[in-house]
Amino acid sequence: MPGPVVGAAVLVLFATVTMVGINTLRRVDLSNGHDLTIASVSLGVGLLPEVTTFGGAAVPQDDFDVAEHRKRLPQD
Repeated sequence: MPGPVVGAAVLVLFATVTMVGINTLRRVDLSNGHDLTIASVSLGVGLLPEVTTFGGAAVPQDDFDVAEHRKRLPQD
């Protein structure tokens, strides 16, 4: 599958998940300290890979060849 198609699909997927999360937060009373703490921790943990140096190490920066990777997997 071409890279731009996969990129567009991933973009739509994550945008949809983000909008569902924002829609859910609209119904939460953030003036309550307990709810605010849960929302803050969730947001902080979700953003952790973006603000730390180890977050980028998990994502390959070069083209990932699935066929080449499958050749390296142990055969049954």
